[in-house]
Amino acid sequence: MPIAYWNLGDKSYSSGINTKDYYMIKLKNDSTIKVYAEIDLADSIHSLLIKEKKKIVRRIYPTETKYIVALGEKNLRVAGNPNDSCWIFKQLDDSISLYSVVPNNGTEYSIFFTKKGSDLLYALNEKNLLETLGKENEKIFKLIKSNDYVKAVKAFNKTHSTN
Repeated sequence: MPIAYWNLGDKSYSSGINTKDYYMIKLKNDSTIKVYAEIDLADSIHSLLIKEKKKIVRRIYPTETKYIVALGEKNLRVAGNPNDSCWIFKQLDDSISLYSVVPNNGTEYSIFFTKKGSDLLYALNEKNLLETLGKENEKIFKLIKSNDYVKAVKAFNKTHSTN
């Protein structure tokens, strides 16, 4: 699944989302740094780019960190935990939780989900959602079939909420 494509219902397209922000980074050696940087989504392995005068002076990879937090007002301000080749940010916490690789408030950038009580991440796609949410609820089924995955998860959560 190309991670530059977001769940925008039937309006799926690649987005040039801005990930520039102040980040607090907890490194594996337990040191904490605060920098102005941006998450580089262009490579299969994401990195946090720290630049000075438009020149990259350091790249920090998910494997080097315990977590990162975007500190800007428009972002989640929740810890992004390293997961393989990226950081994942929880965007919705419910029976079915949504995650993104960007610290943005909008759930339209969700590309993973988990079931309550599980740490297993699933790609937010038709196959996985049909297996998880079932096919019994016609409204949810139609939302999934029309590629409106976030709305399907929200509709499911309304009837199965744990909050």
